[in-house]
Amino acid sequence: VLRPGGGSLFLQDLRNIQILMRVALPPMAPVVAEIRKRFATEFDLRREAENMAEIGANMRRAFPRKIVVPRAVVEMSSRHVCVMEFLRGRKLTDELTRDVSSAIGSFNFERAKKRLLL
Repeated sequence: VLRPGGGSLFLQDLRNIQILMRVALPPMAPVVAEIRKRFATEFDLRREAENMAEIGANMRRAFPRKIVVPRAVVEMSSRHVCVMEFLRGRKLTDELTRDVSSAIGSFNFERAKKRLLL
């Protein structure tokens, strides 16, 4: 569900970053402008449901039984709501966190996570 005003606030934040980049790192300003332009289309959740259906179909063909992508219910989705099937099981983000943590050690992982969140 897209919260009212959420998309415009995010785009305004990117606009502010773009202005800052013009002053602090001029070569990065066009990069931020492109990111902002691309994200502008991400706030139509019906379009996201259509994209999700296509990506899910591609992932099922490429990685059968390894990755499960919830199926989007495009006909029930709208500009502000993306409806998808509920999947039981472990979340990909949880599995990636576990894998990275075990690869670099939980102490280093927690330290890196704290640094990224500051």
